[in-house]
Amino acid sequence: MVSEKARTQINMARGVRAVASLEALKGVLVVVAGFGLLSLVHHDLQTVAESLVRLSHLNPARHYPQVFIEAAANLNDSRLRLLAALAFLYACARFVEAYGLWRVRAWAEWFAIAQEASTSPLKYLSCSSTRPS
Repeated sequence: MVSEKARTQINMARGVRAVASLEALKGVLVVVAGFGLLSLVHHDLQTVAESLVRLSHLNPARHYPQVFIEAAANLNDSRLRLLAALAFLYACARFVEAYGLWRVRAWAEWFAIAQEASTSPLKYLSCSSTRPS
């Protein structure tokens, strides 16, 4: 028979491994996004953005689609490469965290806390920005 303490540890390990899987999935998605950014190098990004807006059935004259199109028009190849490099760096951090959590390493919990603390101000700023009326 398995003791209650052992059962709790098994359930905790399962939960930590579920979180590790989620972090690894985030890393894979960011790597795919980074390669997507690299595939746009030497392309007319404004045309690509306009096509995405049309494909999404959005009105290009509205505020947010217009902001997206203007932002794409202002991107150059060096900025795309920088964004892709930052995406790969972020994905590496997610993979390190996922590895540590999967192996139930104590440092992984601290790594996750530090990573969340470093990105929380950006998340807060993006959520609290004023929206146009």
